[in-house]
Amino acid sequence: MAAASGPAQEEYIWNDDTPSGFLKLSAEIRNKVYYLTLVTGSVTVKDVHPEEWQADKEAGHATRSSYKTKDHDGDMCSHANDYPQSKRCTFKGEQWKNAKVSYTLRRESYLTPPTIAMLALNHQIRAEAIPVFYGGNEIRFNSMSAVLPFVRDRSELSLQSMQYFHLDIGITAYKCQASRQEGWARIFAELPRLGPLNLQKLTMRIYDPECRYAWKLKLDTKMQRWVHEMAKSITNLDMLGVTFDFSVLGELTSDEMVKEYSPTQELLWEFLAPKMLKKVGDEPHDAHSLLKRRIRDDLHEDSYEDEVGF
Repeated sequence: MAAASGPAQEEYIWNDDTPSGFLKLSAEIRNKVYYLTLVTGSVTVKDVHPEEWQADKEAGHATRSSYKTKDHDGDMCSHANDYPQSKRCTFKGEQWKNAKVSYTLRRESYLTPPTIAMLALNHQIRAEAIPVFYGGNEIRFNSMSAVLPFVRDRSELSLQSMQYFHLDIGITAYKCQASRQEGWARIFAELPRLGPLNLQKLTMRIYDPECRYAWKLKLDTKMQRWVHEMAKSITNLDMLGVTFDFSVLGELTSDEMVKEYSPTQELLWEFLAPKMLKKVGDEPHDAHSLLKRRIRDDLHEDSYEDEVGF
């Protein structure tokens, strides 16, 4: 893949030949059209390696917004578990030095993707449609290393319109875990510098199949700096959810079922809630009082969560 020139900032080809009849419709009707064409529930952002990019494209997964491989953090790479022997991500290999690769927004074959061509018709329609698309869809990050590239590529209006993030955070047993968590800390430290995020909801799933966090949460250690950075950078939320997942291949052993109810999940939520949830009037702002604003089922009952791409 040859390197592309210039920034990857949400590039669209404007078409000023938009049928004038659409803009003559009332704002209410236009908003209904935007909702029907752009809102599907969630968009899943996944970091993609160069060697996967072409295969994904051929499989029908839409790709966009390339970023340079130097922006890819191998410590956080979603493929890190695939390379325990080399302890590094192959994305950093010399053969990819000049490559650019797209993260993808995936969709399943049985789902209809949002018609994001609506965002490219003209400036007025784009300005009206962006708040509907980013405000109406949950942004699910399957790869922590895709968070910053995705946010960097968004316009100010897009950032202001986003309301719901979901983060998948994987705990591994390999020695790279310390550097992975340092990478997460860098992400959360950088987020406030990139633009005005006005999130209302945040959920996170901490995938810990070896139960490394099951019974211990040492927030005063360097390893947990990412938790503190997250609590500083994402604030004024309406709702927050924290879920630990100890499943292996989708099934829990009896021992894992016990650990799923470990105190770590509760302690982490209790630490984060008063810091990340907004204060409302004179209401108490302690963890117990904030329970009514906790998202308890942030993994959704549908395991085949709508994943759409553009």
